Amino acid sequence: MKFRKGSWRAGVWLGAVIVIVLCFKVRPTPVQARSVPGPKPAFIAQLAGPRLATPLAATAIPTAEVTPGALTAPPDLAKAGASADLPPVEEFILAPPNPGRNIYKTKLSLRFAPASAERLASSVPTMLGDQRVVLQRSPDDPAIYSTFVDFDWSAFAQEQERRQVQAQEGKLIPVFEGHRLKRTEPVQFVDPEQIRQALQSHQPIRFTPLVLQGDPLSIVPDHELMITSIGVVEDPARTWDPCARTGTQMGAWTFGALMTAIANDNPGTHLIADAMVESWLGEWSIQQNVNHFPVSARLGMLSVLRGWRHFASDRNGNLDVSQAPFQLNAIVNRIDATSPANPSGELRFVFGYAPCAGDEGQPAKFNVIVEYHVPVAQCSWATQWHGLDLLNGGPGFSRALELITDQVTPNGSVNLANVRTNDAFTSNFGIWEQRQFALSSGALLEVPIDQTPNGDPASGRIDFNQETCVPGTDCQAATLTNYINTFQQDILNNNYQVPTSFPDPSNPFLGGSAFNGASVSRLVFWQGNPPPNSNQARSIFSGNTCNGCHGRETFVNFQQVENRQPGPPSTAVPSVLSAFLVGCSTSSQDDPLTDQTGPCPEPPTNACNLQDTLTRSPACISWIQDPGDPSGKTINQFAEISRRAQNLSTILQGCRSDGLLQPLAVPRLSSSH
Repeated sequence: MKFRKGSWRAGVWLGAVIVIVLCFKVRPTPVQARSVPGPKPAFIAQLAGPRLATPLAATAIPTAEVTPGALTAPPDLAKAGASADLPPVEEFILAPPNPGRNIYKTKLSLRFAPASAERLASSVPTMLGDQRVVLQRSPDDPAIYSTFVDFDWSAFAQEQERRQVQAQEGKLIPVFEGHRLKRTEPVQFVDPEQIRQALQSHQPIRFTPLVLQGDPLSIVPDHELMITSIGVVEDPARTWDPCARTGTQMGAWTFGALMTAIANDNPGTHLIADAMVESWLGEWSIQQNVNHFPVSARLGMLSVLRGWRHFASDRNGNLDVSQAPFQLNAIVNRIDATSPANPSGELRFVFGYAPCAGDEGQPAKFNVIVEYHVPVAQCSWATQWHGLDLLNGGPGFSRALELITDQVTPNGSVNLANVRTNDAFTSNFGIWEQRQFALSSGALLEVPIDQTPNGDPASGRIDFNQETCVPGTDCQAATLTNYINTFQQDILNNNYQVPTSFPDPSNPFLGGSAFNGASVSRLVFWQGNPPPNSNQARSIFSGNTCNGCHGRETFVNFQQVENRQPGPPSTAVPSVLSAFLVGCSTSSQDDPLTDQTGPCPEPPTNACNLQDTLTRSPACISWIQDPGDPSGKTINQFAEISRRAQNLSTILQGCRSDGLLQPLAVPRLSSSH
């Protein structure tokens, strides 16, 4: 009897499964996304979208413990909105619940490019918003992956209603592929009435990621993305000016306070931090071996150490971090620099070395960038930064900003991602070099540089480029070409990670440090020999490396945030930002994307400030001739701050609904930083 009863239950269950499967094999005519044609304004229409007036509120997520002796790992942020490392989504398909058929969740299907989908496993575990799901490959179409989710249809319809109004008013938004600005398009939306009809009829709707893209004009960059205001970077309660000797020596945003937290030290004595920094900077004095590559000593660092120790040392003779000769240049919200384990991106502090004797008044070519993973839920983090726009500077702004940064920096020994340095100051040859460090057993140790093949430390040239290879060395230009050709589709999708070794474990590939020329005429880029099959893939790869992004690919003379001149706050001016960030040229035509008059001058200069990047008309864009095209006809367009603003706006738009789809709609980045 038990056997018969169990068999009957199994039969009913199997029958229900068959019915559900048959239901979802039916593909009725879907609802398509729409756009309303509008007038042809310049780059981005001047109409700003609705703003969020959300008070500052912190929703921190507990961070993971760090295993002693291991490199610091990013916090476990799975419930903060992480998604698997998926390729770009070409189309979303949403099938509403159908209680009449015992379907109580929304079926979400994602269509990828076939070449990208075939690289995925048949089942892909991931996080969508705060929901753990498994995407399954469709048996009917291998480019489609599906899962069931809880989805807020009402919030989605309300968001699309707002977009419909914007479309009717003729608003344009930019379209990016990675860092590159490709075009502008009218705001796209799904007709809210069709959403309601789909719910009633249980019909699926289809749309592209463009119906989820945010409006950059809803963001104020110098409040929400990159803080360079003198009122903040010289805030007397939170920063220390090593030359004017004003401010608070261990204020919240000082180099000393950040290093003390990273060392997990007592801020009152900071002896452990002093020793950690002394040892770290001492690494420049001897050759390092990183990923089997030699990283040559830069003896110019000895003068930095001698001057600092003479000026300020602790009772053990180590450098005194409370009097570090580093001034704050910028506080940066890199919410766009996400990864599956780090959906809220990074918080960064950019410091500049400030020699206060002899060379005072001349900014040194030496930066330290302290980068943190953000252990705060993505929507909370985005909303807090957006709330800063409601403040008009002054002490209130700094207090609110400190509330945000204090969720990250005091636990620096766990949240630290990297410490990066770039300098031409310590080299006898004037060659720019970038190094990367990670925390290991209380020490900052040099590690391979992200996304960047190795360079030749003896000459500062790139040994993967035949033209600049030092005669007699083991030049690997063909290896670089092989890599770009092998992973061409992934590179085009901005969905790749440069391995430590390639093409096999015996051949180190990822660089020990990154080099570039110290003058515009010597800026390098990655090219390979013979040229890769796709110059577009080559250009994306090169631009995503350290010395490509800080070099000829973007025509930046290495520093994206230049060191500001040391001096008293009364005469201080903010750091100059690169043309890649804020633009270098404008067009007199209505549509600079199609009517621009030519690339930026060489070297390009930043014709705009932070806020101009979004509000100036015609807008500032960085037009750069692609160095890999010998004809000079290929022009790459960059509007980096606009890209970051759109990223933040897209996240905020998702936070107004349920945030389930927006992370999948943000253009991917595989850049080094």
